[in-house]
Amino acid sequence: MTAISFGLTRDGFVIAADGRTRLDDETRASASKELLAKETEFAQKIFSVERTDAHLAFAMAGALVSNDFQVDLRNIGQKIASQISGRSFGAFQAYMSAFANNLAHAIQMEDLSQFPTKICDLFIGGYYSNAPAWTCISFTHNGTDVIPTPKISPLPLLYGSLVVASDMYEPSSAVGNIFSTALYIPKPQSHFQNNQVLLSSNPSLDEMQRFCVGYIEACASELALTLDETICRIIGGHIHVAEITPSGFKWRIPPKSHV
Repeated sequence: MTAISFGLTRDGFVIAADGRTRLDDETRASASKELLAKETEFAQKIFSVERTDAHLAFAMAGALVSNDFQVDLRNIGQKIASQISGRSFGAFQAYMSAFANNLAHAIQMEDLSQFPTKICDLFIGGYYSNAPAWTCISFTHNGTDVIPTPKISPLPLLYGSLVVASDMYEPSSAVGNIFSTALYIPKPQSHFQNNQVLLSSNPSLDEMQRFCVGYIEACASELALTLDETICRIIGGHIHVAEITPSGFKWRIPPKSHV
């Protein structure tokens, strides 16, 4: 599991992710010391995509590495982004369709028995042809084929522990599009009041960073373990944060290591 938060502000997007990568419980129970040594608190999960017509960032969550650590989907994602960087697509949805289909095909070439049926989620956002763009795609497999499925995910996005998110915020019913700051209203009785941020109607990059980081810090806390132990015990490590504006991609809190 990964904790990812993604939001749009008056100046651009902010994306944040935790840094923990670890084996699943079954593999971990019988793993060698060499394999366990590949677990880390400093994984990079956010990556820039620079094109002549776009400034984007993508993040991935789920089973990002195979059980033997021989396959890393983040590396594959970066290769796909590079391979199609010189192609013209016209519209963001055409670009994302090519990205998703190429990524699905690349994953399909690997040993799918190393991955659960629900493989991962891909989040990508930024500016395409100078317009804000955002989407989420889920990847599953049936043992033979990898199937990419677009999902509707309004922003701000809080991906990680649903228990923590619902403890911190009351979802608003007054949201009419995928770009909105009214999605989350802080709950006064939350266990995580120090991590809550009431977003203004037109937030700054700094404000959105506090919102995004606050959620991930809450998911990684000791208190979160008492509420959602299954999910939150595999969230943690170094939180890294980036901004994507019409001018490009920039680290706000850089990762401490690279894939």
